[in-house]
Amino acid sequence: MELTLFLECYALVEAEIQPTKHSDTQVELFHQYFSSSVLYQFCMHRQEERPRIHKKIFNFLLKESAGSLSCINEDDLKKEQMSLPFLKFPGLVQIEVIKQLELRDVFWLSLCSKHMKHVIRSAELRPKRVHYLVAYNRIQVALRFLEHNDNVHPLVLVRRISYGDTKDLKKMKMGGATIKSRFIKSTESKNFNHYLEYLHSEQNVVINSLQLHINYIFRNEPRVQINVYCTDSLSLSTLIKNAKDSFVIQRLFSTATLEYFLKRHPTLESLHIKSNFTDEKLQEDAKLWKLDRLAFRNSEDMTPMLMRKFNGRYMILDNSNYSKEFWQELIRKWIRRESYHNLQAVITRTHHNLFRVINWREFWAECNAMKWDGLRRPKHFKFDPKIIDFGLYEPEEIDCSDYIDIQQTGGGKWASIRDTGYAVHFFVWD
Repeated sequence: MELTLFLECYALVEAEIQPTKHSDTQVELFHQYFSSSVLYQFCMHRQEERPRIHKKIFNFLLKESAGSLSCINEDDLKKEQMSLPFLKFPGLVQIEVIKQLELRDVFWLSLCSKHMKHVIRSAELRPKRVHYLVAYNRIQVALRFLEHNDNVHPLVLVRRISYGDTKDLKKMKMGGATIKSRFIKSTESKNFNHYLEYLHSEQNVVINSLQLHINYIFRNEPRVQINVYCTDSLSLSTLIKNAKDSFVIQRLFSTATLEYFLKRHPTLESLHIKSNFTDEKLQEDAKLWKLDRLAFRNSEDMTPMLMRKFNGRYMILDNSNYSKEFWQELIRKWIRRESYHNLQAVITRTHHNLFRVINWREFWAECNAMKWDGLRRPKHFKFDPKIIDFGLYEPEEIDCSDYIDIQQTGGGKWASIRDTGYAVHFFVWD
């Protein structure tokens, strides 16, 4: 039996069959034969998520496969070990079957053969993002098909092993390279029932091959995102290429480590950090200032430096320590067009009420600020920072009818600002 047949057989026997057209005996024969396949058993691990295939496709497959199943008896099936030649089915049928499968199963299928890899590529599955979740000795890969409000779909888990434990390692092809790995049933993860293990000595080749393979089967070039969960996983994360977005979470983080991470990921456009920094020694030319979108969950004493140096579009600083001077400096430079040329939104939040710290009345007179008149700019600001946020910074339309408006010199752009006491919002209108 070809390795690529099991999923189609599975889809057939699990279809919504009309008893008047397909007898119970036929379905039972499918079960009896194909349940002996190791790969069939592998993909049957979650009964509640069995793929479904349209009745018309089921009828078509029965018609096109080996004439008529009604002429096949159980003894003949056992003797000849008949199978459905999936790769001989029309391309549209192959693609429709693939689209019914869980993405984890699609990935394992793509490793069965070069031909099957091409078939899956032709299905044109189009995820928006590929998430690489990096933690010490493993990388979990998941997909997202919508920019927002979409579940993350597990794809594959790969794990590094020590030099001594090499039992059952076998050669396999992935991403154009030959690697040594083994297929392990997982008891640790609820998202992955199986995973691949590889030798530490082959780590660079394996991670590179993994990404190349994923890039090939999803040819729409989905956006690459890296989530890093500890300092020990930083070096492993640098093996992932062309990352656009990253989320870093760990207890302590030095600015030197941050700069190393950014240098190893020169394509990054957005960064979200949930860490406490051990120092504030970022250089004038630090790569952090060149990011397009930046979020700090605990900016604290780094807030003044971040507000002065940032040159991107979106910046969100939570648990920040700021004062009137920091905000006045930013607004003055923006009005005079001295800096913040690309700025679209800045939000600072604090746990302390700052009404007594920032008195805006005199400063508004200096800036020729005015209340919104309902004409000069829209009522709602479309806030969409596109930062890895886990629900904290989802896109929304923010009502700015009670914001104060200011304008750049020389008839430039308008911006709106509001101080709630616990947060300051600053939005620039295009």
